[in-house]
Amino acid sequence: MTWWNAKHLLTILLATAALFASLILLPHTRVRAAPAPVTFNRQVAPILYNHCSSCHHPGGSGPFSLLSYADAKRWATTIQTVTQTRYMPPWLPEPSFGAFADSRRLSDEDLGLIKTWVEAGMPEGESTEAPKPPIFSKDWQLGPPDLILKVESPTQVPASGTDLFRNFVLPVPITQTKYIRAMEIKPGAPRVVHHANVLIDRTASLRHLHPDDWKQGIPGMELTVDSGESFDPDSHFLFWKPDSPALIEPSGMPWRLDPGNDLILNMHLKPTGKPETVEATVGLYFADKPATVHPMLLQLEHDSALDIPAGDAAFVIEDHLKLPIEVDVLGVYPHAHYLGKKMEGYAILPTGEKKCSFSSATGTSIASRCIAFNRPSSCRRTALFTCATPTTTPKPTSAIPTALRYESKLETALSMRWVTSGFRFCPTLPPIPIRILVSFWNKPGCRTTYGRTPTTTPHSTISPR
Repeated sequence: MTWWNAKHLLTILLATAALFASLILLPHTRVRAAPAPVTFNRQVAPILYNHCSSCHHPGGSGPFSLLSYADAKRWATTIQTVTQTRYMPPWLPEPSFGAFADSRRLSDEDLGLIKTWVEAGMPEGESTEAPKPPIFSKDWQLGPPDLILKVESPTQVPASGTDLFRNFVLPVPITQTKYIRAMEIKPGAPRVVHHANVLIDRTASLRHLHPDDWKQGIPGMELTVDSGESFDPDSHFLFWKPDSPALIEPSGMPWRLDPGNDLILNMHLKPTGKPETVEATVGLYFADKPATVHPMLLQLEHDSALDIPAGDAAFVIEDHLKLPIEVDVLGVYPHAHYLGKKMEGYAILPTGEKKCSFSSATGTSIASRCIAFNRPSSCRRTALFTCATPTTTPKPTSAIPTALRYESKLETALSMRWVTSGFRFCPTLPPIPIRILVSFWNKPGCRTTYGRTPTTTPHSTISPR
């Protein structure tokens, strides 16, 4: 073999070795696989089942069902629109302002999955990956109640027209005091009912005031009931919203019913385009023991200030109350109906620091269920503050076209102007310092805010809205 041939052979061998080396290294240079497509069965169905199906199922309060792929595909464009704008699912609290239980807020990842799925043509995916849809029974969620109360006369809601407000008196047939650990309201026609509240009438005063017509339902939004001679303030949020399950009270906090008490079912009814019949029932579940922890409701509102000038696009209402004792804030019930676009709740500490405990999403109609904090928020002799803005958009076209003033008459049909926020308090000093609370409650001017008339009588003014 000549020198030239040997050199050529060495070059070939070196090139071959380099080729084998590159082949050995190839597995370490991986090519990324295309991401798996977003499908209904794998990603979208769990989102809809967990966040939407409580309303969107056959017989539910939602206008259509979302329990199948065919349902979701049909309404996919609508689903994308209402979720991306956070109009749905209904959840008012903004993040970073308070930690709340049972959050309905969709994560940014959930929103991205829905958007990707719709834009990809709504693929169904493999049937083996499909989760089982939830089952919604027409029976009572907690089993047969200990006591069922039913409205005496069904109410007819016309196909069109203004919203209706009806108060149905439910006499309670008991012979000894009962403590209620849970309650479920069955509205009868969920799509017609915007919301419902249950009020306790300790002296059956509303029934006595309307002896001839209480069975048909008494019109009106605002009620005044006689609470008797003892200090017995409202203590629990008793309500129904389209996305509300049965209400189970925290341990040690059942609410009391005495012989001779009535329940008042206050219902906000809205036409749906066809005549509807509302025949509601309320199921009560008894506790074995009386309450050991005693919450108390505080309503902050300033309806008398509702005098919105025409064209005002940023009208603000405020209310506050300085507390006499340390309390734990357990929950909030923001409510402002159609014109209310933002509501905030604050604790003003003794140092003057203003701590925001709740802020609703801007641009959302404020008509929420009660929202409970994950853990009680201690407030040491603080002043609480709440405000609402009927419209926050600065554009002239969004401003109020005509002047609006507060009216309580039903025929005005301007329920959207109600502004209220209820905080449920639990005094942290055991036992409840009744004497302090009674003295504070009856102190002249203690409930006078922005020129309102102080209330010092044993009557409880309840604004159920």
